[in-house]
Amino acid sequence: MMKSRIARFFTTILSTSLVLALAAQGVSAQTMEQTWGKISFQTALPFSPPLEIGLDAVALIHPPESGMGEEQMEITLARVSQVVQESMNNNDEEVIAYIKTTFFGLTDPASTSVVRIFQGQQITGQSQSIDFPNDAELEYFLVPLADGSKIFVAFKWALNFSREQVEEIISAVSLSFRETE
Repeated sequence: MMKSRIARFFTTILSTSLVLALAAQGVSAQTMEQTWGKISFQTALPFSPPLEIGLDAVALIHPPESGMGEEQMEITLARVSQVVQESMNNNDEEVIAYIKTTFFGLTDPASTSVVRIFQGQQITGQSQSIDFPNDAELEYFLVPLADGSKIFVAFKWALNFSREQVEEIISAVSLSFRETE
């Protein structure tokens, strides 16, 4: 009887310690600030600093020490100036198609619409599967900015990456996404 009480006592202590350790990791994960130009947001896991991938475009990768093409998740940001928008007749679908082709090699239409909150606004984005260079999923949005430009925000993740973590990261980014002075 005494042995079973001692066993329950230590089991409770170990369980509580584990829960507290995991909670502490979760709290620290919520505070990772990312900034690119006048855009700032938080990520729920560590990402690399912005890596230049083109004119007015960057990628942030997780895990941060992985190389491009080896990441579990990538956040891509591409600024679309008013001049670029005008050259595409201010057609958001044309802008999205151009960026998808340029940075992801995609010409197929999206398979699903997705709604997220960016800067307090509901933004309808799209999602689709990618099969080159690796099988992955992609979710992307065109977010308007105060100066009339827009930011293409894309989230790409490997199929073996936890969907729960993907959702946590996308939610953290979209809900904390803001323009800075």
